[in-house]
Amino acid sequence: MKVLEYNNKIYYLKLSVKQYIAIHQLGLIERLAEYPTTLDYLSICNILMSEYEFNEDEIYDFMDYIVEEYDIHKLIEELLIDSGIMGENKGNTEVLEESESNLSDDELERHTDVSMTFEEELHPLMRDCLACGMDIDTFYSMTLKELEIYIEGVKERIKRENHDRATLDYA
Repeated sequence: MKVLEYNNKIYYLKLSVKQYIAIHQLGLIERLAEYPTTLDYLSICNILMSEYEFNEDEIYDFMDYIVEEYDIHKLIEELLIDSGIMGENKGNTEVLEESESNLSDDELERHTDVSMTFEEELHPLMRDCLACGMDIDTFYSMTLKELEIYIEGVKERIKRENHDRATLDYA
C-alpha cells in the first residue's frame, strides 16, 4: 500500500480487485505493457482515488501534485507489485505469469482463453474466498496479494484444526 500526503491529509493507495477490473476494462493494463502515456497513468490514479471524495478542482490539483512530486511510472509499478498483479523486478509483460505456473491444465486453458474477461478469470478465486467465509464486498476491496494471503491463512487454520482434532482422536 502506497501512502501519499497531500494538503495535510493522508491517502492510502492500493489496487483492489474492483479497481483492477475497472483499469483492465479500460484497456490500461495492455497499454502499460506497451507505450503508456502520462494520461494512462493519471487515469489509473483517478481510479485509485475514486474511494476518496474529491470535487473536480481537487482531483485535478491532486493529479498535478502527483505528476510534480512522484515518478508516476514508478508509483503505478509499485502499486501493481504491492497488489500482486506484477512480480517484483519484472517487466509489465510478465503480469500474472507467476500465478499461471501454479494452475492445472484446465485452469491454464481457461486463464489463457482470450474470450474470457478478467472477471471470469477471477471466479475460481472468488469461489475460494466465499467458501472461506469472506463476503463479496470484502473480496472486491482487497488486492490479489491480500486475497492469496487470506486463502493461505484459512488453509493453514483448517490444517491446524484438523491436526488438533486428529491428535485428540488419537489420544
